[in-house]
Amino acid sequence: MLVGALRHEKTGHFEIEINPKVMDLLGNEVICNDLERKVALGKNQLALWLHDYLSSHRVIYPVSVDELRVLSGSEKELKKFRYELKKSMAIVSTGNDPLVKSWAINGDDKLTAEKGATKVVLIPKSTELKLAHARKRNMIDQARNQRVNPL
Repeated sequence: MLVGALRHEKTGHFEIEINPKVMDLLGNEVICNDLERKVALGKNQLALWLHDYLSSHRVIYPVSVDELRVLSGSEKELKKFRYELKKSMAIVSTGNDPLVKSWAINGDDKLTAEKGATKVVLIPKSTELKLAHARKRNMIDQARNQRVNPL
C-alpha cells in the first residue's frame, strides 16, 4: 500500500507515497489522519486500535464486543475485555476533537457509536490531472524497463 515516507525537517510534515493502484481507489480525496488526536489517546493500546478501526469506517455499524475482541487480537476473557473496551471508548470519545460523538453497548452486547466528521481534503482537479499524468508516465517507464531488463 505505502511505497515510501519522508519527513521534512523544516516543516515537520510527512510526505507519504502511496501505491498508484491504491491511489486510483481514492479518486480525488485524501483522508487527513489526525495524528494529534491519536497522540492524545496516550499509551492505551485498545484505544489506539479503536481509533484506527473506527477511523476506517464511514459509518460505524453495530459490532459485537466479542468480534471486536477477536479483531483487536486481545486474549482477555470477554468480561475483562468488555471492561477495557468501555474505558477505551471513553478515551476515544473525549478531548477537543473526539473521533466518537457518542457510544453504547446495547442489550445484544454490540458496540454502537456515532462518529464525528472525518477531515477530507479535496485535491484541485488540475493537481489531480497532473498526478494522473505522472502515474501514467511512471507506468510507461516501468513497462519499458521491464522489456529492456526482464526479471
